[in-house]
Amino acid sequence: MVIQRKDASPIEIAALLVDVVCNPAEREENALSNLAEHLSLQSEQLSRELMYLRAFAVDFAVAMALGESPEKAEILDHYYGHWERVASQSDGGIVNELHHRVHYYSEMAVTDPDSLQGLDGQIGNAFATCFNQSDNIEDLVLVGGQMFAALFAEVTDLFHTVDIVLFQPSAANSN
Repeated sequence: MVIQRKDASPIEIAALLVDVVCNPAEREENALSNLAEHLSLQSEQLSRELMYLRAFAVDFAVAMALGESPEKAEILDHYYGHWERVASQSDGGIVNELHHRVHYYSEMAVTDPDSLQGLDGQIGNAFATCFNQSDNIEDLVLVGGQMFAALFAEVTDLFHTVDIVLFQPSAANSN
């Protein structure tokens, strides 16, 4: 089966990725509310940490799929540019917390590359640690690990279906 590839600009891809991080599906919101109750967590706390986890999963997947390339740089510039615009219109602390959490998860992803629990287990443990809770730790590890793995796969799969089209200034404009 041949997959029909589509052209997409870094701006379009970044907008899609921001949407994935910031706007979970309605059914996910309902499930998170029930999950928060089951885990004895505040729904807002769980939602916010899952947003940071999704932001990390997107950042990590883009880096892994595109390596050190101009496409990666442009996509992440637009992706984080959106966060800066959001912060300028609301809570500026969210960008600092976002960068802190992405860095935290990145550190946890590389701390033990030979871990028997795999990358999703390491990220799940890092996610669970954010709640300072001893009850339901296994459930938190599972939720964090599975959420990371699913979104990581979804984002990396995206790059198998698009050709990233970088803006190329025309020769007439460069004079």
